[in-house]
Amino acid sequence: MANFRFPVLFLGHGSPMNIVADNPFTQMLRNYSSAIPTPKAVVIVSAHWQTSGSYITSSENPEQIFDFYGFPPELYRVYYTPAGLSSLATHIHSAIPEIQVDSRRGIDHAGWTLMHLLYPKASVPQLQISLNVNLSPREHFELGRKLAFLRDEDVLVIGSGNLIHNLGLVDFDDSAKWNYPDISDTIKRPFH
Repeated sequence: MANFRFPVLFLGHGSPMNIVADNPFTQMLRNYSSAIPTPKAVVIVSAHWQTSGSYITSSENPEQIFDFYGFPPELYRVYYTPAGLSSLATHIHSAIPEIQVDSRRGIDHAGWTLMHLLYPKASVPQLQISLNVNLSPREHFELGRKLAFLRDEDVLVIGSGNLIHNLGLVDFDDSAKWNYPDISDTIKRPFH
């Protein structure tokens, strides 16, 4: 892919209901992967993996983490288990020593829900980077800059989260405003 430089994406992964929803967001993700070359791997910075220090997953077979609750049973029957790529995790650690390798951590819903839509056949390896709670926004930005070399190595980098993530303000009883199946009887409280 000598003439293609992979973009860096920031995607608000939204509700876990996007796993089974058909809406403009999920349609966009399903179509996006066919609009670019297939990457060697996808590295996702997860808003749901917050650590003291920066870490990257390195398991060749990372566990799928269901880190949400109170949703319809059909969501918990969706299995998405792409391979990891430990050699890439080691390469990133070598280039950016402050990102430590974690061989035990799996992939949370900030990662696998997006990948399930982008690459539904789980054909692209996935790694995940944590958010370091000790870094300022500026320091996170600088860490992101250091990851930019991956764009030239056929790796797609995605930041997954939302600008705001205050589910305490969501009106779960007014699902008519959403483009999702009616889940108001299923959701009793926010999942975070």
